[in-house]
Amino acid sequence: MGKPRTDRQKLIEKCDALWSRSVRERDEHHCRRCGKSPWEYVAVLAHHIFGRSNMATRFDLDNGVTLCLDCHRYAHSHPEEFQAWVWLDMGFIFDGLHEKSKEIVHLKNADLLGIMEMLKSKARS
Repeated sequence: MGKPRTDRQKLIEKCDALWSRSVRERDEHHCRRCGKSPWEYVAVLAHHIFGRSNMATRFDLDNGVTLCLDCHRYAHSHPEEFQAWVWLDMGFIFDGLHEKSKEIVHLKNADLLGIMEMLKSKARS
């Protein structure tokens, strides 16, 4: 039996789920790289452009892109080519996101609650 999750861990998990839902809804549940959708019997996932360990960009919706499973695997196995595609897809938004990803951010529970409310407002009911 593992250790019980802290309130902070629970807040992060809720924010992660809302972030994922919001990214997929924004992209209308279609892979932004190849166009596949779940209606074609493929799974679509919300992928972080800059990894989840980076709290400065972790919950930023611009830091997410919806990918099918094949494109998600490609993103992880060909990171440089994938980053080049993202830059072409996003343009200058990517540059700002890249700069933001360099920031060191420590989120408190109150910050996470605010992020959760913002993400709730973005997610469709």
